[in-house]
Order: sequence, then C-alpha cells, then structure tokens
Amino acid sequence: MELPRVLSLSTDPDPSTLRERARVLQLSGFEVVSVTSPSQAQLEITMGHCGIFVACPLLSELSTAELFRMFKIHCPDGLSVFVISDETRSSVYRQQADIQIHESHGPNGIVAAIFAHLRRSIEPTNWAETA
Repeated sequence: MELPRVLSLSTDPDPSTLRERARVLQLSGFEVVSVTSPSQAQLEITMGHCGIFVACPLLSELSTAELFRMFKIHCPDGLSVFVISDETRSSVYRQQADIQIHESHGPNGIVAAIFAHLRRSIEPTNWAETA
C-alpha cells in the first residue's frame, strides 16, 4: 500500500516537536511536509498537496477550524488529524477532524492512529452483517 503524503502543521514554540513528529512519520514510510504557520499550511492545501493533514491547536479556534474546512474542500479524500492539547479549547475543530488524538500520545501515537484508520478504510465491509 502506498502511503499518502503528510502535511504537518505545528505552532509549538519548540521546533523540536515538529522535527520529531516529522522524523517518526518519515520512519513509518510517509513523505512529510512540515509547516509552522497557518499561511504556509493554506498554501500547501490550496496547491492540492493532499493526503493527511496533521494539525495542533492554533492561536485562534477559527483559524484551525478554517484550515480543516479548507482541507476537506481541496482534499475530499484526505485524512485530517487533530492533535489535542487542551480539552476545553478543542470542541470547535474536533468535529471537523477525522482523527483526534491527545498530544500525550506523542508522534508514535499519531502514526498508530493513522495506520489504524487506514486499515479500517481499506478492509472490505460485509454489508450482509450491517443490514
């Protein structure tokens, strides 16, 4: 199975967080484009660089929600992952992400959640059992 491209957006003030996330994703076989600002993410999305969008909370709930909405418009088959850091601030964009994972799970947890989602999406469904 060919793995989709990952667009990783992080506003963490510590750049090592973004580097570590990218390293773990790359070691797992993903091509990674890392950005540190919403405008960089918006450019990548509007250029059609789809696949998987991994984002952490931004300064504004609306800008995060807007990026998830934009991703779904430009990349309807894409997978969005929201890395939750604060349970109380996550309700607006939590609804728009395909996967939500707490940052305490770290980069390996993000990769595990992506692979679990991808496995579920390619497994055949027995429609006779779902009726």
